Amino acid sequence: MTDAPRLVETFFADMQRGAFSDGLLASDLTVWTTTGGQADPSLYRAIPAAMRRLFPGGLAFTIDSITCQDDRAVAEVRSQGRVDDGSVYANTYVFVFRIRAGRIVSVAEHLDPTRVPPALGARILATIRALTDAAS
Repeated sequence: MTDAPRLVETFFADMQRGAFSDGLLASDLTVWTTTGGQADPSLYRAIPAAMRRLFPGGLAFTIDSITCQDDRAVAEVRSQGRVDDGSVYANTYVFVFRIRAGRIVSVAEHLDPTRVPPALGARILATIRALTDAAS
C-alpha cells in the first residue's frame, strides 16, 4: 500500500484541477455517497469537471489525515470554495478508498449533507448529468 497516500493526494488534486488523471480510477470503479447511496461511476467521474464549472475559483480540498491498512485508505478532508453565485460553500468529509493494482477501485464519500443547500445540490447534479450526456 505504499502508493495509497499518493493516490489519495492525486484524487483530491484532480478534484481541484477539474478532471481525474488517466489510470487513477479503475474501470470497475464502485461509488457510494452520503446523498445518493450507490452511485453511477460514470456520473462520479464527471464531478471534478462539474465542480470547476460551479466553483470558478475551484473547490479547495485540505487533507487533514490519510490512514492506510491493507487495501484501504481513509482520508479526513475539508473543502471550501466560492460558488459562481457568490455564496461560500464548505464541508467536512471522510472518504474511504479501496485500492487494487495502483488504482482506486472503490470510493465511499461521507459528508455533512446539512451543509449542502438544496439548490446547490440540484445544480451539481444537473451539471454532472449535462456533462455525461454531452460525452455520450
